Amino acid sequence: MSATVPRERSLGEKLLFAVLILAVGDVAGKALGFIISVVRTRTLSTEDFGGLGFIMQTIGMFAQVAGFSLGMAATRYIALYRTTEPRKSQEVAQFILLFGLCTTALATVLMIIFAPQLAKSANAPQLAGSIQLSVIVLITQTLAGLILGMLIGMERFRAASLATVMQNVVMLALTWWWAPRYGLTGTLYAMAAGFGTTLIIAAWGCRDLYFSIPLQLRRVWSHRSIIWEFCLPSLVAGIIVMPATWAATAMLAAQPGGLQQLAFFFAADQLRPILGLLTNIVSQPMMTFVASHARQAMDMTVSEEERNTARIKSQNATTRCFQLLICLVLPAHAVLAFAGPYIMAIFGRKFAT
Repeated sequence: MSATVPRERSLGEKLLFAVLILAVGDVAGKALGFIISVVRTRTLSTEDFGGLGFIMQTIGMFAQVAGFSLGMAATRYIALYRTTEPRKSQEVAQFILLFGLCTTALATVLMIIFAPQLAKSANAPQLAGSIQLSVIVLITQTLAGLILGMLIGMERFRAASLATVMQNVVMLALTWWWAPRYGLTGTLYAMAAGFGTTLIIAAWGCRDLYFSIPLQLRRVWSHRSIIWEFCLPSLVAGIIVMPATWAATAMLAAQPGGLQQLAFFFAADQLRPILGLLTNIVSQPMMTFVASHARQAMDMTVSEEERNTARIKSQNATTRCFQLLICLVLPAHAVLAFAGPYIMAIFGRKFAT
């Protein structure tokens, strides 16, 4: 009696499975993240919470330089070469990691140097020390995002989901403990510890990617075209948007009572990640599948029929992604629009009016 050969899952089933795995992690992570925001609003003073909002906008601006869109590049290029040219994907991972360490170091130095001027521009010179301290958040957040991009490119979605959940579990526990005792400083340490947890889990999950071959700088440097072919075009939008957003935040903070007003804005802004949740959990696996099949479609070592099949699968993955986005995202936006006023009351009485 012949053994039954297990049926290979279709592209739609693979995409749906990946979406569900990431959805579990992202939903749990966003739920925990929302609870963290509630803890912050209820334990920090309004001025400190507004200061935290300004610091996070500052981190976001410098994260554009530190991250350099390398996380997305890692997902794309590792997925592109993972099955057809494994060694090339490992060299790409090494290049992205080394280049990411350099850009993170540059952004860290710039943020420390300009912290006093940035704080004065918001009419909050007392925040200069906190901005300098927040470089620990910049470093851990940037490197965690970079390694997480590698993990997703390798289609290790369970590990990526676990890292996302554990990040927020650690951040919530330490925020609950440190924010009432140490205020803004304790909150920043809790954030760094949370991102550090993600970094450790993700780095362990894809350690075979960048440690399995010896580091050869000449071969690694040969992949530098990734920077101007992918990273720089992706970076342009962030370079334009983030400084403008930061400037608007600084202008609001510089007004009389600005940090209090910024606290109200920052509390309302906690709803935005919920809106982007479904988009992220659908688009991340879609990028992996499309890149993987697109590479197979260009592989001249296989038959024309196999290349056409890979091309069709790549197109189908894109189509399925947009179908999922329409079915999931639009209803979620409508529900959140009506529930927004009730959600704001959770942050406390001062945020409900």
